[in-house]
Amino acid sequence: MNEAKYIGLDVHQATISVSILDSSGKLVMPAILETKAETILQFMRGLRGSLHVTLDDVCLCYDPTTHLFGSRFLSRCNLLARN
Repeated sequence: MNEAKYIGLDVHQATISVSILDSSGKLVMPAILETKAETILQFMRGLRGSLHVTLDDVCLCYDPTTHLFGSRFLSRCNLLARN
């Protein structure tokens, strides 16, 4: 099933608090990740469905269609890791 997932990331220096909600708003998976590009990418690659990601108070971007993860600064995206 290609169910939508809504992913909230609260990024801190050492860890990222993750909350994943389903389309009805129910929390389906809480997680805590290391703040490392490979850890984040591995986690995201393990998710299925239509992913909608938001980040709290950081300048970061993830494009699930291209699997690019980067930092956004003044409308410029610098690649950190690629699938």
